Amino acid sequence: MFACGAGAQLYTRHSSGEWVDVVPETTLAEQGRNSGNMGQILSGEIDLRAAVTALQQRKDFNFLAEGNEGDVLIGGSFGLIAQVKQGIYRDFQLKDEPEIVFLEAMQDDSSIVAVGTVSRSVAVYKGSLGDGLFRVGKSGETMSATAAVFWKDTLYIGTSLGLFRFRDNVFSKVSLGRNKAEPVVALSSVGEVLWIVTSDMLYRLDNNEIKAIPKPEE
Repeated sequence: MFACGAGAQLYTRHSSGEWVDVVPETTLAEQGRNSGNMGQILSGEIDLRAAVTALQQRKDFNFLAEGNEGDVLIGGSFGLIAQVKQGIYRDFQLKDEPEIVFLEAMQDDSSIVAVGTVSRSVAVYKGSLGDGLFRVGKSGETMSATAAVFWKDTLYIGTSLGLFRFRDNVFSKVSLGRNKAEPVVALSSVGEVLWIVTSDMLYRLDNNEIKAIPKPEE
């Protein structure tokens, strides 16, 4: 089990129940840098432009995935894509600086697919750590990405405006059978079933049929 968070925090849980810092030097250096930047901002030692630049260089971890070689892939804020392999940490930043909410290593061509929010739109990226990831699609609607998952070899993306399918580099809305737009908060692919969680409903998508399951009454 792995867990991540702001300030380059990355931990693994051993069978004994102990949480162990995976990249302690990176975590310590990032938290020290953040503390120094915040002190400078509060004291007025740096101007607003420099402060914004410092914040955009933060290593805040949002999402974890397993790479094709057992490595750990990390998606973060401001376009951060990182890898931990055999205890060695390396990262780079996407030019668009999206807020990454999803990463997956593709088995067929060893590429990486990422989903994030940039400039109030949802964007999809594909590439590799060696050559970089490049944007292959961007939504035309104003919305933010909340989750994503591959189901039946197709990428499904949860957004603030509902569920979308991304296929052949094109976004298409997936109707959940209700008139109002429901923000999707989580997605999960289990076998032949796609589970969609919204703020007040649970949906089961199976054989192209959607079943709505209301949340229990409080």
